[in-house]
Amino acid sequence: MIAPISNRSTSPGLRRLLLATGLTSVSLFGALPSQAQTLYLLSEDSRLSTVSASAATLPSTGVAITGVTAGETLVAIDVRPQNQQLYALGVNATTDRATLYLIEPSTAFASPIGTATGLI
Repeated sequence: MIAPISNRSTSPGLRRLLLATGLTSVSLFGALPSQAQTLYLLSEDSRLSTVSASAATLPSTGVAITGVTAGETLVAIDVRPQNQQLYALGVNATTDRATLYLIEPSTAFASPIGTATGLI
């Protein structure tokens, strides 16, 4: 699930946290009910942070996401429910192209999926 900071469905507390930390989006890792859930946070400068959904703690120190094509900016992240993997969308505003990336949370490395495509 992606929760952009402008989304009205985002809780006021989470929205304040996102704004205070300069984060652009958050994605909930859909863990099994018996496991702790992790929120993945994407900052405006393409850093990946995590925070426990069940604990009232501040996010981890962000780690720079590497592997993104030069000229692209990561604009959103999401965890796919079918495979529980973290994805990101990179956009090059100059060329109007976008790339979908698979993010390895433990290393913050972005692997492109396919090739860049034109935006509509």
